[in-house]
Amino acid sequence: MNPFVYCGLGIAVAALGAYTMAMQGATHYWGVRLMGGPTEDDLIRESVAQGASIANRGLQDAITPKSQTSRNIFFALGLLMMIVVGIVMYRWYWGVAGFFGTFMVTGLLKTFLPGPDSRFFRDILLSDMKQRQMSYTAKGDSLRAHACSDLIQKFGDISQPRHGLN
Repeated sequence: MNPFVYCGLGIAVAALGAYTMAMQGATHYWGVRLMGGPTEDDLIRESVAQGASIANRGLQDAITPKSQTSRNIFFALGLLMMIVVGIVMYRWYWGVAGFFGTFMVTGLLKTFLPGPDSRFFRDILLSDMKQRQMSYTAKGDSLRAHACSDLIQKFGDISQPRHGLN
């Protein structure tokens, strides 16, 4: 395998990881907001003041798109692939460098994505919840369809994001 192909794989895995992490941040932000909880800035301030992590995720689990689980798995497998391919095709230090290099590029690429409070992620989450509601209605699951409807209504009730894409 050409080293450029290996680096390209690392960049592809990093891009997947950056989007996955950004989406997780957005689901956490909007999940806490839907519960009427504090904003992410308030949570950070409280966490720093207490010196402890905040475990309140609000409705994050309820609004997380089903595809997020697959992305999490593929990202983990991609990191494992970077280690294995690097070790098998080159030397052990290529695997270690590929793993950590992919993590660094993930962080770099994440800075180019919209923030968790952006309209971009809000619209993705809202669209996914509307599709889930239609799916539950089509399957005759009125309880879950009503729960989705309530969440969609809450999305409309909370304030709009502070800014557009970023």
